[in-house]
Amino acid sequence: MTDACSGFFVYVATAGDNQVTVLHMSSAIEAPSIIQKVDLTRYAAAGGVSTPMALAPDRRFLYVALRKPPLPVVGLAIDPTDGRLSEVGGARLPASTPYILTDRTGRFLFSVANPGATLAVNGIGGDGRVADRAYQVLHVGHKLHCIAIDESNRFVYVSSTDDGQILQFRFDSATGRLEPNHPAAITLAGDGDPRHMVFSPDGRFLYVTTEAGGRVACFAVDRASGPLAEVPGAAMMPAAFAGHPATADLHLTPDGRFLYATERALNRIVAYQVDRESGALAEIEASVTEAVPRAFAIAPDGGFLLVAGEASGQLSAYAIDQVSGRLEKGVEITTGPKPNWIEFVEPAAAAEGGSPITSFR
Repeated sequence: MTDACSGFFVYVATAGDNQVTVLHMSSAIEAPSIIQKVDLTRYAAAGGVSTPMALAPDRRFLYVALRKPPLPVVGLAIDPTDGRLSEVGGARLPASTPYILTDRTGRFLFSVANPGATLAVNGIGGDGRVADRAYQVLHVGHKLHCIAIDESNRFVYVSSTDDGQILQFRFDSATGRLEPNHPAAITLAGDGDPRHMVFSPDGRFLYVTTEAGGRVACFAVDRASGPLAEVPGAAMMPAAFAGHPATADLHLTPDGRFLYATERALNRIVAYQVDRESGALAEIEASVTEAVPRAFAIAPDGGFLLVAGEASGQLSAYAIDQVSGRLEKGVEITTGPKPNWIEFVEPAAAAEGGSPITSFR
């Protein structure tokens, strides 16, 4: 029987079979228990490109987008006592999306299109259901990939990969509408094809992986009015690397001291020490990990992380050294085909109605 007062619920989406596996896990060295497997193939055929997920801010609902027609997003209620999922209903998104995200109130769902360039906002009801009709659909940028929203819920950022820009918006949480900020976009320096983004816990910096640029870019955030200003980031590839980089996901530990980022050309996860005053990154180490590490996630206590191998069909757990930030390999976990999204929930936080979100993918 799962002890709901310890450990974490872990939700793993696998695009190869359109399933979400629910695990209970306490550390990197203990094998998890499998709680449930949720089959979503009745909403769309299996075998999509990816299966993005998003958590509601209060951790009561999990949203899963399926990237095959009719392009559904499925709402799932999270049982706070045992982590099990129950369906609350599906809706149709305007386009195939690699990324979904709720606003800080949990009343709106953002989605972006890739391929294509569509940014949409759908409402979310009190029962967790996503509205079938989008409040707003914007055709902007080129090959949109990721969304981030600041801690004040007023500023939204969207990575536009093919033109090397981050689009900047003001968000009205009363109406659910987005308006371009001033400026409407910022162009990354050098090889800038932004992929995933994550805020520092204090909201002062936004970190971004550049997919073919092979680096982590860093931006100082104007917290009063929203615009970004690029500051020095860090390389992800070895100096002698002569191939084509393929960076992917990135996350910060909850205390903001360490940043980790994955890249798929050499199948590595790279660890950095973060200067929390300047935002600067100093590489700690790079570790070979699962084949095609498209996604990973850090436990809410910062004690360990899980890397999903899209090509290997399994997860690898790593303990995080709390002094050095180095990773120590733990257990391996077999999943369904093409695991590509992971979310953690603290049972105690869910039972108490949720805890503040510290970071978004």
